[in-house]
Amino acid sequence: MSDTTRDIDLQLMRGTPLQPNKPALALWIKNPGSVQSGVFATLNITLAPYLLLASRQSKITGMALVAQRIALTSWQPGVMENHELPPPLLQQSLPGYPLQFVLYGSTPALSDYQNIVLISLLLSLLVTGGGWLLLPAYQRPGKDLIQGMKRGEFHIEYLSAASGG
Repeated sequence: MSDTTRDIDLQLMRGTPLQPNKPALALWIKNPGSVQSGVFATLNITLAPYLLLASRQSKITGMALVAQRIALTSWQPGVMENHELPPPLLQQSLPGYPLQFVLYGSTPALSDYQNIVLISLLLSLLVTGGGWLLLPAYQRPGKDLIQGMKRGEFHIEYLSAASGG
């Protein structure tokens, strides 16, 4: 539970008496000048809505709220032990509070970047080669006229200005 000797204590709980299977955030704020009086509040919490906001970033696959020995994650409905968490992509501590916000995901390895560049290069060579093969067919401007004359599709008419025609 919370440490009532501290001025402010913030912890993750596995559940509350009303909802024992739903994780909660417990906040203790000590009353100034008093030994053990203050405000204790719990907040049932889930990270699913925040993961929807982070879904715009393709490399983020999960997130966690980490406190002391346990963590609330976006991929599990309850809390889990910190030592079970995968390596993080990014961590951010909350100054003055024993909480960390952690993002998880994957970044492409160097070999993935090399494969992307190689495939892009091969694709550009393929498109360039196809264009080089097809371009001569469309570049000869008189080709249609020559083919039409060979097939006899043209005939000559001569009108003279003297004939009054």
